Amino acid sequence: MGFALPYRGAVTGILLITLALAAVNAAEPLIFKYVFDGLASSPQARVLLIGIASLLGLGVFREVASGFTNWLTWQTRLSIHYTLLETVVERLHRMPLSFHRHEGVGAIMTKLDRGIQGFITALSQILFNVFPAVLYLVISVVIMFRLDWRLASMVLFFAPLPALIATFAGAEQTRRERTLLDRWAKIYSRFNEVLCGIVTVRSFSMEDGEKKRFIR
Repeated sequence: MGFALPYRGAVTGILLITLALAAVNAAEPLIFKYVFDGLASSPQARVLLIGIASLLGLGVFREVASGFTNWLTWQTRLSIHYTLLETVVERLHRMPLSFHRHEGVGAIMTKLDRGIQGFITALSQILFNVFPAVLYLVISVVIMFRLDWRLASMVLFFAPLPALIATFAGAEQTRRERTLLDRWAKIYSRFNEVLCGIVTVRSFSMEDGEKKRFIR
């Protein structure tokens, strides 16, 4: 989260807009309730027009706010990506030569590419998806309990299920991802060797032998 700290203003702005969008999404069922209750008690064109105008207004606001949020999200994401790349390059130049000899160019490039992309994706998910989802959940829970606490309790009974599954599966998923990253690092390390020695390989007509070696 330290990488996101310099851009806390943008992140806060995104969260505030998301909070407004959550309120808009939560207000939509209330408008439908107003329309249907109004039409049921005394059918009037005025109630219908107010409902349609309100829904149109919410729709326009949602589209404009979502577009601005997407733009701000990408600006923040690219800025964090730039800062992370700058830090990684600086760190690589300070690593001992033994590290570079042991890992190899292909393995380092693979770990950097997949590691950085994974880090940026995870950070973006936390900042721009998880936090807004929690805000939306809180607002929805309040409104649901105000409407009918029994139905709200029934819905919320199943809400923790995905989190419980993720808790049990998280450790195994992490282990598998780490193994997968090591395998990809070996594959692309071999790719690098093949490309660096491609002139020698072709000079001695060893293409088939190198291909079999790589596949193995």
